[in-house]
Amino acid sequence: MELLEPIYEATNLLFSSSHPTLGDLRTVFYVIIEVLNDSQIEENTVKGQIAKKISRKIYHYWNKLQTYFHEAVLLDPSTKFTTFEHSTQRDNALRQIRSTYQTYISAEENTTLRAETQTETTSAHDYFR
Repeated sequence: MELLEPIYEATNLLFSSSHPTLGDLRTVFYVIIEVLNDSQIEENTVKGQIAKKISRKIYHYWNKLQTYFHEAVLLDPSTKFTTFEHSTQRDNALRQIRSTYQTYISAEENTTLRAETQTETTSAHDYFR
């Protein structure tokens, strides 16, 4: 029951909330993983064995999910840096945000430059490009 309680609470939190955020999801996964890691210390007990099996499945999802939302979590005012275990993760997220920002700035500058140099559009499609 101790192992399932955080998963039960996570389910209640995420499904009952009107607007769960990626920060909420990351916090939930972080806590569940901590509880499971603590329980795995008792590896010769039933609890330890169950924690190990649940952990495998959780890590499968966690490893896929966390690569997609570091940036969103970092930008979420309610979580910011609190769910980053290592400064490397935080620094990678910051680097990705800066890279994405630079991509959009470059695209905007190119669009502005083209709009200024183009006096006549050939089609509506070109106009919106």
